[in-house]
Amino acid sequence: MTGQVIPDSEEQALIVKINLNNDDPGAVRRVLDIEDEVITVFEASQAGEFDGNEIGGGSFTLFMYGRSADLLFETMLPVLMKIAEPGSYAIKRYGKSGAREERVMLAR
Repeated sequence: MTGQVIPDSEEQALIVKINLNNDDPGAVRRVLDIEDEVITVFEASQAGEFDGNEIGGGSFTLFMYGRSADLLFETMLPVLMKIAEPGSYAIKRYGKSGAREERVMLAR
């Protein structure tokens, strides 16, 4: 694992924004199906907590929290690549809101 693991009192985040193809009526259904897989992977890995999603504005956003943003990303990457459309990305946030962030493109 890369990156810094922080004390239990602080939380890091992985925020994933998947662009939706508005011309594809099944796009939302596919990302919702993958969300079930995200939850299953999280429960099995104990990498952190899945906090839900937000759909709107042509994108599907997933929110995950844990002790290491890098571990969250590494755990979820194989699942995320199944639904990553061009322009999709992940934000690894190394602390609470306002902390250092790293943006990683999932698909170009």
